[in-house]
Amino acid sequence: DSVTSLTFGGASTQTITLAAMTAVSHFDASTATGAVGLTLINQSSLLAAQDLSVSGGTAGDTLNVSAHTQSNISVNGGEGNDTITHTAIVVGETVDGGDGTDILSTTSARAQILDAATPTTYTITNLETLSISDQFNGGILATQNIATSIDKVVVANSAADASLLGAATTIVGGAGEFTVDLGSANAANTARVLAFGLTVTDTGTATDDSVTLVNKSTVSTT
Repeated sequence: DSVTSLTFGGASTQTITLAAMTAVSHFDASTATGAVGLTLINQSSLLAAQDLSVSGGTAGDTLNVSAHTQSNISVNGGEGNDTITHTAIVVGETVDGGDGTDILSTTSARAQILDAATPTTYTITNLETLSISDQFNGGILATQNIATSIDKVVVANSAADASLLGAATTIVGGAGEFTVDLGSANAANTARVLAFGLTVTDTGTATDDSVTLVNKSTVSTT
């Protein structure tokens, strides 16, 4: 492979799915004003010490970087309300949502690796929503150990499991307003239940702190 950098621009909506390139270290859509949908494949020809970077544009981008496991990833969503999907994220990788209201979607196991301890320096920033894409496997999810900007958790469980939780779960948000969405719009939601106890709390002490639970398990695909 001779191509090491790809740039995307323009006002049109773009969907990019890679097929064969495996040595690209920089995907740059920072000049794009239309929404960019990018799905990576593993850039296996990179050196393990060579970070891969992805930059979004000014619209609401959808960036799926999960398939790249050869080296660490640095993602900047840019402007707009972006969704960054990274189900293979590891401690130390950089994810910056940028401006807008941005979502990081990952798995229960990865989220609990990320929240194991408060980092000396936060590498996940400017992300307002943490979405758990599979059945949450229980325990404590301390969102502020992942990013101090998180004010919403979505227990989405997009898989076919009947229950949202695999064991008793505690979700801890930051001070102020904190929201937990339960489930997602899915035609299979007719049997969707929590199945185990869910405790939601926050780290604040103010009398006007609030926690909101929202049932999103509608029997629909939209």
